[in-house]
Amino acid sequence: MFRNKVLVRARAVPSAPPPPFILRQLSFPAAVPALDLDILCCRLSRRHRLACLPQPPSDVLVVYQRCQSCAAAEAVSGIAEAFEGAAVGEEEVVCSGSLVAKAVECDLRSLMLEHGWRCLGESVYVLSTFADTKERTDQCTVNVEVKLGRNDDIEFAVSPDALWFTTPKFSDFVSSDKMETFENGKEVILDYCNFRTACTTLPTLQEGHVIGFSMTLPTGQCLDKFMQLCSLKHGLEADYSHYAAVRFGYESSHEIWLPCSFVLQGSGLQPAPKSSRASRAMCALQSFMGLLNAWNFFGQNHLVIKEQLLLNSTATLPTWDKAMSSARTNNSEDLRLVHTNILTNDQSLALDFRTPKPAVLCSTSIKPWNTKVQMTSLSLDNDDTGNRKGSINYDCQTQSIVRTNLCNTSCLIEAVIQQSKDCIPQVPDETRAIPGVKNDMLSTKVVDNQKDELMKKATKAKGRRVVNSTELTSMNSKTNSDVLNDDIVRKVTDHQKRGELRLLTVADLKCFLSARKVKVGGTKEMLIKRVAELIG
Repeated sequence: MFRNKVLVRARAVPSAPPPPFILRQLSFPAAVPALDLDILCCRLSRRHRLACLPQPPSDVLVVYQRCQSCAAAEAVSGIAEAFEGAAVGEEEVVCSGSLVAKAVECDLRSLMLEHGWRCLGESVYVLSTFADTKERTDQCTVNVEVKLGRNDDIEFAVSPDALWFTTPKFSDFVSSDKMETFENGKEVILDYCNFRTACTTLPTLQEGHVIGFSMTLPTGQCLDKFMQLCSLKHGLEADYSHYAAVRFGYESSHEIWLPCSFVLQGSGLQPAPKSSRASRAMCALQSFMGLLNAWNFFGQNHLVIKEQLLLNSTATLPTWDKAMSSARTNNSEDLRLVHTNILTNDQSLALDFRTPKPAVLCSTSIKPWNTKVQMTSLSLDNDDTGNRKGSINYDCQTQSIVRTNLCNTSCLIEAVIQQSKDCIPQVPDETRAIPGVKNDMLSTKVVDNQKDELMKKATKAKGRRVVNSTELTSMNSKTNSDVLNDDIVRKVTDHQKRGELRLLTVADLKCFLSARKVKVGGTKEMLIKRVAELIG
């Protein structure tokens, strides 16, 4: 999944340098409940459209712009009132690029949740409610990574895709005699754990195994705060019909009861069918770009999209810094966009979800090992005719390929035949008239005769090539045999000088006698006697 990567570079102020981010830190005298702190920070971040970043166990960072000072003061007051003894620090300029990126990710999550997307993990957004009654196929998905680039530009690495998922059904795991127990509100615990019970839980995409089901939440279980956090931070609502118990880890005691809609079967999110994957992924990318264009970025109006680069698709994805450096140095002249809309429907083929094929053994066009293919951008500039144009190249290295003798022979024969075909002379249109013979018949006959003669020459060349290969194989065999005989003679001679012919094996003795054209039958004593006579 997420094979394609589109790099989007944007900034809040198009001409002047963007204003710096401001930071206020809150510290608590003791550790506070992490779940309560996370819920409060998510609520304040979405309400005031700034970034409240919890730093367990006893700190919170509030990151905002100068124009958001009033909203930041309200957020700081809300955190200080919720937890007693909080110490509020003074305002300071944010100097860490990673902290700015985390603040942008926080505000981006608020933007995506407001428009119906669901956040899974830390950076995966799916346009689905994950409810029992909703469609579960061809879901638009984007994986977004944020980084602060050069000149304080905000860089988004967007990977669009289309996914589908399924949830485990109670009837697939238990027999009919336990259905009544389940319908009466009692727990049903599975007595096995295998690949059928494997699952992935939302919203963290953590893998585990389903071990039980229940119509009602078992006694002693409370999911109120968990569901509140899922709603504020991930956009997941409580829409389910029963609960499922999940165990994390092999033979682990860590178990949790979750709503059935929060448990996905198998590895969770799966790639959509090939027939609709590219088009749905393009819809996801267009939707995301539309949200970026309409984003009120920390109270500074809309973002300005500067560049959009297709980093890679079928080859191995390069590292972030390598891709950006190559794009800036090699394609800086082609990346200025007139319009901020990234892609249209007719450019859906730019996203490639095909599995890369292995290297072909025999290839007539082979590049050296150090041959590099330059990576260019996905440029959507408008030309004079009003049509958009784009180009895609890949950053990869070709591997060396070993060609066999058979491949060389085939290529040589094909080259001879092709050369013979290319050398067929053209018969002029004006030919000498012959009584009783038409011009067309004469031309056809002359060409056919010439073709037959050239094909015979090509066949003879092929035969000579095969004969040469046979002779070469025979010579190699003879050479190897001579080397082996010399080794045996040297070995037997050495043993004879030391008086240790009895230490030789029967095979060595027979090989030596065979090389001297002597009878090799009889016992080992007879073989030793013959060898001694030959050497002595």
